[in-house]
Amino acid sequence: MPHLTLGSRVRLARLALLLAASWLLTPATPALAHHECNNVPSCVSISSGQIEIGHDGAVNRHMTCPSDASYMWGTSWDKSSLNVSVIYWPDWPSGASLRATNLSAVHRNTITFYLGCSATNPQNPPPGGTR
Repeated sequence: MPHLTLGSRVRLARLALLLAASWLLTPATPALAHHECNNVPSCVSISSGQIEIGHDGAVNRHMTCPSDASYMWGTSWDKSSLNVSVIYWPDWPSGASLRATNLSAVHRNTITFYLGCSATNPQNPPPGGTR
């Protein structure tokens, strides 16, 4: 087995640190959902548009269904990274408040929120409808 000198061990340690640091700086893969209209009669999808979140940042949005499809049936979101955490609070019957937090200390990320809205009240779905 070859014997490494102190200089070789230091260079090897620096290389290992460099590789580890570059892996930490690589953005995470996107996480896409977009299922707010699954099984919703005459669904209208409402989008927040793409929102940028700074590193270690957070955004809040309140979204409301339009008057011609005033009942909210579902929510979803598309986020640019698994480093984005989302929570939401339904505001029955017509909207929701959503919060996205970027857990990355080095990367900006994006999110788009969606509401699935319908003129049919989800508390009384048509026969065969699911909630």
